[in-house]
Amino acid sequence: MAISQTSKTPAIKVIDISMRYGAQLALRHLSFEVPPGEIYGFIGPNGAGKTTTMRILATLLAPTSGEAFVFGYSSTREPDEVRRRMGFMPDVFQAYYDLSVIDYLRFFASAYGFEFSEGDQIIADILSLTELDNIKNKRITGLSRGMKQRLSLARVLVHNPQVLILDEPASGLDPRARMELQSILLELQKMGKTILISSHILAELKEICTSIGIIEEGEMKYSGSLQRALQTLKPYRELRIEFSGPPLENKDVLCEYSQIVSYKWSDSSIVVQLSPSCDDVSFLPKLLIDKGLRIQTISENKLKLEELFLRMTGGED
Repeated sequence: MAISQTSKTPAIKVIDISMRYGAQLALRHLSFEVPPGEIYGFIGPNGAGKTTTMRILATLLAPTSGEAFVFGYSSTREPDEVRRRMGFMPDVFQAYYDLSVIDYLRFFASAYGFEFSEGDQIIADILSLTELDNIKNKRITGLSRGMKQRLSLARVLVHNPQVLILDEPASGLDPRARMELQSILLELQKMGKTILISSHILAELKEICTSIGIIEEGEMKYSGSLQRALQTLKPYRELRIEFSGPPLENKDVLCEYSQIVSYKWSDSSIVVQLSPSCDDVSFLPKLLIDKGLRIQTISENKLKLEELFLRMTGGED
């Protein structure tokens, strides 16, 4: 199921898309790209336009203006080519509940034109990947929410698409099921899949996404590298050092070190901002200990994805 990534064509390209429902403008001149092999986190509040964008990419909606492409094929002018290369998992699980897991997947393999023996081999591989092989004969009606979500993902893998578009796949899952889904998505990325995933669980997106898009009221606020976005909003490394006993008498002892941008003392801690090029921070606790400070804990204050989202959408100064 591995995909050759020799082409420089973006896996997903959205150009100046607008979408109007009557008097309501759901998308406003939306543009972004997703390179091949990325896990792209699509972030935004309810009603921001995430699902509308995904449905346009999945050829289920035609935009009012603009165009969307999957590996160079237009979702409006070449929908069949897009469908061959794309798998769409909606936010609501839809299934034939009286079928067993394996019969459900056989149905879709048949719909994609696979012969019975070929389809069964593909299904066996997918069941193993999604860890559903031990319940393949169980009826869908008896599956848990997490199992149904995995089955929904298995269904979109039947025709080996290059691009996966997943709308809130972790919604309603317990922590264990979310971790299992996360592991499957990382494995799919290793196989060469490009994944666009929307979610409200921002902390988990940070763990798996290589790039993100932040959308609000139908407008793209940011699209690109997650790491670059975090570094732009918080350009310095920031360490917080908790200590016991009194602070140092000479609180300006750190002034002479070029790696240290700024620092702020309190009664029981010091927060130090370091140059982003400072890879080795071990000199700092050693210096403070040598000067007589009794250190209790050291932690790095990293910008959370929730903070990034709030700052880029104007929710926090």
